[in-house]
Amino acid sequence: MTHNNKLPKRQSGAALVVAIIILLVLTVIGVSAMSSGILNEKMSNNLAQ
Repeated sequence: MTHNNKLPKRQSGAALVVAIIILLVLTVIGVSAMSSGILNEKMSNNLAQ
């Protein structure tokens, strides 16, 4: 029974690692989208002046 208890812990650990990686990727995408939007806003403000 101890062997069966170790397997779900490893699976939950792997799921945690995968979830953290997905969150990191989403964070990087969000930050790059925000910085791109800020850059576009600055350029449009320069054109309007």
